[in-house]
Amino acid sequence: MAPGAWFVRRITYPLLFPVLLGVRGREILRLHRHYRESQHWDPERMRQWQWQRVERLLTHAHTNSPFYRRRLESIGAEPGDIRGFEDFARIPPLTREELQAHLEELLDQSPNAVPHGIHFTSGSTGTPLRFGVDTARYTRVRAMLHRNQEWIGLAMGDRHAYLWAAFSERDIRKTLLHRIGHWAMNQLFHCVYDLTDEALAELNAQMIRHRSKLLTSFTSTLMTYADAVRRLDLPTPPFLGIISTGETLFPHQRELIEETFGCRVFDRYGNMEVGDIAHECEAHDGLHLNEERVYTEIQPDPELPGGLGDILVTDLDNMSMPFIRYVTGDLGRWHSDPTGCPCGRPLRRLADVQGRRYDIIRDRNGTAINGLVIEDIGSGAEGVAAFQCVQRSPEHLLFRIVPRPGFTAEQILANLRERSKISIGPDRFEFSVELVDAIAPSKSGKLRQIVSEISPAPRGDGLHSSSS
Repeated sequence: MAPGAWFVRRITYPLLFPVLLGVRGREILRLHRHYRESQHWDPERMRQWQWQRVERLLTHAHTNSPFYRRRLESIGAEPGDIRGFEDFARIPPLTREELQAHLEELLDQSPNAVPHGIHFTSGSTGTPLRFGVDTARYTRVRAMLHRNQEWIGLAMGDRHAYLWAAFSERDIRKTLLHRIGHWAMNQLFHCVYDLTDEALAELNAQMIRHRSKLLTSFTSTLMTYADAVRRLDLPTPPFLGIISTGETLFPHQRELIEETFGCRVFDRYGNMEVGDIAHECEAHDGLHLNEERVYTEIQPDPELPGGLGDILVTDLDNMSMPFIRYVTGDLGRWHSDPTGCPCGRPLRRLADVQGRRYDIIRDRNGTAINGLVIEDIGSGAEGVAAFQCVQRSPEHLLFRIVPRPGFTAEQILANLRERSKISIGPDRFEFSVELVDAIAPSKSGKLRQIVSEISPAPRGDGLHSSSS
């Protein structure tokens, strides 16, 4: 029998979490109250809050991190010379390559260094990373997550299901400690590796019995689940909403998932290095930034349309290994009215997040083609049940296709060519088709739908950004 919301608030966080996970559960409750208030701060007050934390972070990094001392010296500055966000934008961004090469110098090296753990990314981008994270980060992330889930209608302690396809969770799920932890949080946690019809039917039945109010999963996993529900004519759990995360959520995917389960889908954006960065609210008009935790910039790319550019983030709290102007590798754009959401919360908004830079396809002339266009070609071609596009040369695109019954490779190839004439014009690429039974996810459980295996276009000798 699952505990109730009262149990989570009064027993799990204050009493069980310090024993089970070494986490200060009462701090989660305190921060949750703070974030519920701060989401209504006016933009000027939020800006001042962020700048106070940037100043604190810069002073700490300059004092305790050899990497950041050199970084500031490279622009002839000390922390006191950085007097506002315009000055802050002079600091060269931190890249994934620098994270790999300078881990020890990035870590806090003071005698009383902030306690931290070394975390790992899965390597789904082709570049696995090691990085330091404050041991207290969990409390901030958890409190913020509860705040954002309230936008969907999920109160702290309400029943919540996770359908998570990360291989790293396989052993964790078997441990008694984590079983108890998920039970104490009123969570139904499924680690799924082989998404067979039989497994999904049983998981669906468990979620109905659990009466889960919210489901969180990767976009591709949600699509697989929704397809099984439709084909097998399964009853649907009583979800208030569904959170799609970990992968780009395309409009046709949102529509299909919402039609299948009869509830709204909420997009969430984040990464392993910093945690959750932005979350969609009930207005479904862009993604609100978690501004109390993360300062976000977008560096527009003149080669991409509509203000689309690199997302840079600064973790305002990670003192053990500061992430200052970190290039996430993802692309996004500002909302046309960043603080004017109909929901009334002034938290700044992204219009959308359109995938990682390695998802950008370039033709033989070096012209960038956004992943949404390739998605339109693949998903819109008749006979395609699922696909993955791989670029191995500027002239050629390989489509791995899960075919619909009755379609041959030759027919699908012709349909892709016809569809590409509509989307990008004729003769931009040579196409080939490989029929497969399923599109294999990466080791993280995420589906890389558009993969570029060629070197990215030169970016010049530096990145220069102005915050919005």
